[in-house]
Amino acid sequence: MADTDKPTTVAEATSPITAELADFIALQAKEYGLYVAAVQIHHGTALAYNPGDAIPIENCERLQYVEQGLAVKVGTKEHKALLESLGR
Repeated sequence: MADTDKPTTVAEATSPITAELADFIALQAKEYGLYVAAVQIHHGTALAYNPGDAIPIENCERLQYVEQGLAVKVGTKEHKALLESLGR
């Protein structure tokens, strides 16, 4: 039977970020921080990205979204114009 007299503390309920998890978070930030959708992008009939959504580098480059005008690189004047048009 559980000891209900002693409440669980926050430290016991959560775990700290390990070095491995920190590396994974940094990798995700790098992968999803370079390109955003300029328009709605569909994969077949399914909506894949809305304007302003982050796009993984690998998808953007493999499917040539920038070359097709579907995505913009973060930090460019096109990106800034997109953010303004989205009210951000």
